Amino acid sequence: MIHPYRKICNIVFVFVFAVVISIGCCLSALADDSSISQVAFLPFNVQDAGDYAYLQDGVTSMLASRVAARAGIAIASRTEGVAKLGQAWTASQKQLFDQSLKNLQTQLIIAGTMISLDNGIRFDVYLFDLQSGKARKFSAETKSVNGILASVDDLSWDISEQFFGKTRPVVQRKKNIEEESNALRFQTPHPERDFKTGIISSNTDKITSLESVDFTAVTIAGSKKMDMELRGLRVADLNADDVQEIVAVSDKKLIVLHSENETLQIVDTLDLPRNLKVYALYLADINENGISDIYISASVGDVPASFVIEWKGKGQFSYLLAKVPYYIRPLILPNGQSVIAGQKDTIGSDENSTNLLGSPVYHLVPGSKKDVLVEGILDLPDGANIFNFVYADLDNDKMYELVVVDKENKMKVYSHDGSLIWVSEQDYGLSESYLGASFVDQDDTLDREAVYVTSRLLAVDVNGDSRTDIIVGKNKLTTPKFFKNIRSFEGGAAVALTWNGSGMSEMWQTVKVNSYLADYDFIVEGIAGKQEENDSPAGKFYTVTHVEASQLSFLLPFENQSRLQVFKISSKNREKKVQIIKP
Repeated sequence: MIHPYRKICNIVFVFVFAVVISIGCCLSALADDSSISQVAFLPFNVQDAGDYAYLQDGVTSMLASRVAARAGIAIASRTEGVAKLGQAWTASQKQLFDQSLKNLQTQLIIAGTMISLDNGIRFDVYLFDLQSGKARKFSAETKSVNGILASVDDLSWDISEQFFGKTRPVVQRKKNIEEESNALRFQTPHPERDFKTGIISSNTDKITSLESVDFTAVTIAGSKKMDMELRGLRVADLNADDVQEIVAVSDKKLIVLHSENETLQIVDTLDLPRNLKVYALYLADINENGISDIYISASVGDVPASFVIEWKGKGQFSYLLAKVPYYIRPLILPNGQSVIAGQKDTIGSDENSTNLLGSPVYHLVPGSKKDVLVEGILDLPDGANIFNFVYADLDNDKMYELVVVDKENKMKVYSHDGSLIWVSEQDYGLSESYLGASFVDQDDTLDREAVYVTSRLLAVDVNGDSRTDIIVGKNKLTTPKFFKNIRSFEGGAAVALTWNGSGMSEMWQTVKVNSYLADYDFIVEGIAGKQEENDSPAGKFYTVTHVEASQLSFLLPFENQSRLQVFKISSKNREKKVQIIKP
């Protein structure tokens, strides 16, 4: 039997035309289908519920009965498998959960957490579609026990409406569209609806300082939503014509854009080889010919297949390296040498090896047949891989530190002699991109734990003090971390960190967007350390975010849409250190 995580959702093409006719009809048909009408409803996890933990059974029973009645589904009987799954969920026992999940026959799981707040209770409910590997999150809060019934009722209707396509009675609707459109920008948990109602636009964004508005971010250019799921973004003058190109890539296409009159215009495109899965994009002029080459780190299935491409102008793409059997990136070593770094899988190297990043990180050199040769091995600490580290002189002592984000998404700083000198408490670099074939494509991924690609680590002097700072993504994970092969996000931001002498501290953080932050780049402008009465530009910040193409995207094979934006980040005093807090 194919494990539920791995099954391909076979209903998609049957319902495509029904979607065109009526989304509501499609969802109703899905709800009536016997393959998904049985739902395993797990008891609430109350480990963080404090004094409200006694409500576990009552709230679980109340929500289950309401969802069953309103969505027209049956709650799966409490078999031994469901009981063990519930036990694992409530105790946050990953190993038991994984074992119980393998024997579960139900496609859908609904599980919740109850969290005690300073001013009430929050309920987070997760719906896991094991067949597609997607997850949805629903939340509600109440300030007292007296509001629990209304909160649970709202949750039951949210689930019934948004997943099962049922219609909430008019009297039950929370707010109308006109009321919702008055909400502040980027403060709503419903980006799809907000794009439709015009809430999210290209108005000025502010980065709020703890003391004053020492840093600001103003939108200066943007693209329309593009019907492609962009994986990477970089900015450079590709062809030495003194014009900055914006380069972006999806699994299918490489695009080059220019910024013109506050809009981003596509000036050239290149179709990429079929079945490619792209993880990262880099630009570098390693051969020092004045042209920045495009590095695409990718695979076909589980096999690395990366490319280096040159662009000299419209219609002038050429492959310098093709189907390189490594994940690659250009890299400047602490000694100033520019190299190509590469890492590959060790699948099949012995009968037990299934490691998608099992080799060391190599120093590669181009061969004579558009291939590469191994020159040496980079000296990196355990846990460092081709995607998750960067060299940076954090304290301007001319000695380079190594910054790594490990698989638990903790940022680590190693001194020049390899000693670990700092570990973050917060998580950084979370992404939805994982190596290898899709978990719904192959049976042999049954026991494999996803190897996620860390979001980009940028090493750049943000505030002009001659010390290298770090910019990294902070996408907000909404699924519990012990679901290693399922990730769902609720908005994202980018944060700049600086070395304070004993650790990294946040300098500024962008306003959180409700869409997923896929990639970003920062181009320094102005003179380092220059002080003026008016704002002196610190640089331009480029972002690519994902927007769900449809509320059915968790069921249907639609790619997310993407949107590119450019912000000018300025500082009134680039020498003064300020700490930026989230708005």
